[in-house]
Amino acid sequence: MAQAVSSNLAASNVSDHIIWRKWILRCFAVTLCILFWNITVYNSNEETTDDFDKKVQIIDTQPASVDIDNYMTEEQINLKYCGSPVCQFMLPIYVAEQESRARLHVRSLTILAQETGRVLVLPNVENALIGTCQTYSFDYYYSIEAMRQSSPNITFITQSQFLSWNQEMKAIKARIPTVEVVKLNNTHRNGQDRIVSEQINLEAYKQYNCLEPFDYLSYKDIQETDITVFSLIARKPTEEQVVTAVAVAQFVINSLRLIQSDVIFMHYNFYRFTCLQVQHLPAPLQYADHLIERAKTVSTFLHPYIGIHWRMETANPEKLVNCSIQLIEYIQRIKEEKGIRNIYFATDYPIDGGDTHSGTFLELTKDHHRAAKMLANNLDFYTWQRLNASLFPFKNDKFVAIGKKPVNKEGLGVLAIWDKLVLMHANWFVSGPPGCCRITSSYTAQVVKARGVFVEDQEISSGEPPKDALLNLWDTW
Repeated sequence: MAQAVSSNLAASNVSDHIIWRKWILRCFAVTLCILFWNITVYNSNEETTDDFDKKVQIIDTQPASVDIDNYMTEEQINLKYCGSPVCQFMLPIYVAEQESRARLHVRSLTILAQETGRVLVLPNVENALIGTCQTYSFDYYYSIEAMRQSSPNITFITQSQFLSWNQEMKAIKARIPTVEVVKLNNTHRNGQDRIVSEQINLEAYKQYNCLEPFDYLSYKDIQETDITVFSLIARKPTEEQVVTAVAVAQFVINSLRLIQSDVIFMHYNFYRFTCLQVQHLPAPLQYADHLIERAKTVSTFLHPYIGIHWRMETANPEKLVNCSIQLIEYIQRIKEEKGIRNIYFATDYPIDGGDTHSGTFLELTKDHHRAAKMLANNLDFYTWQRLNASLFPFKNDKFVAIGKKPVNKEGLGVLAIWDKLVLMHANWFVSGPPGCCRITSSYTAQVVKARGVFVEDQEISSGEPPKDALLNLWDTW
């Protein structure tokens, strides 16, 4: 009997031991599952965080699509476009003058964005104009990457990226961003710097400046159909009036700092802006690589060559024929002295037919035609149109406007830029004397400045100069 009880107790102990071991194994298995699940979630979160960190980097020059699955908050959208949870923008909706001077105004706008802590929205370009009504992205003309390297403290985005920011805010029903319209204008040199208010019809203004696509904005001080415009009127100092220029710049900057709106729509009609107290002055705009490379192809083909720039628009028509005679005599002399055969001719007159090469050159007279015909009959020269036909077709699908076709034609702005780049590399450069054109044009000044840099970089050699050597900075005939 005792032996049976002992056997039963032993069996019971074995059974309990087996049950205990099973329970421990189950606990261990559950613990492993929980640990594995936590590791999986952690890795998943790490991957998500890494992905998000990559996505919030400021996007480059291509438009972004609306993706509310990845950007569910206002802060995340702002991080994506301007690298900060809160964004304040400055969009120049209109920039005065044509390309050669308008590019100088963009530099001034960069200073204003820097000094007011705003993201600079780079407006579209077309036909030598810069503004929201133009067709193509800013980097069709200029290198945005060079701007970022020159001004690392400023964030630049394109007009299409700004539109994407606005539409993504709309998609998630974020707080409606506020906007204020600012006009910056010059008064007379002896006038007073002042701020004035101006009432304008909002719908008419939006239509005239092509602002309808930006439809998720709240305009400040709207009263029925009108809004109040913040208008800055400042003096126009000469280059010698340095103290006045600095005072004007400080007035403009301080006035813009008063604006708290998320967005400033800037109407820039200010012809001179100098601010010597700015710590980081942005470098002059560089042209886009695709324009530079195409111009280099032409220069390589032409070397050695004489580059002529003649802007007939600003000349006295009655003097044009005599100017042509002087130019023909000058070129024949330089060809003989320097042994240069090729000639490249850049002009705003439609020497190869079609329209004038300037948006402001509206009236052609018989004197213009006579002067141009005299040149054509006495000089054998190349123009961009004559050379362009032998180059690879100019087409770049990158530059596509919203709802429009890719770029498949040059336009006035591109032609003017190409002419300028080819003139910069001419072995001999000449432009018109007083009376035949405006001698102080910004176009000519930019060509001469670039040539000065090239001359400094040329290797000094006692032997025969290379075919692409610059033999002068600038001359007038």
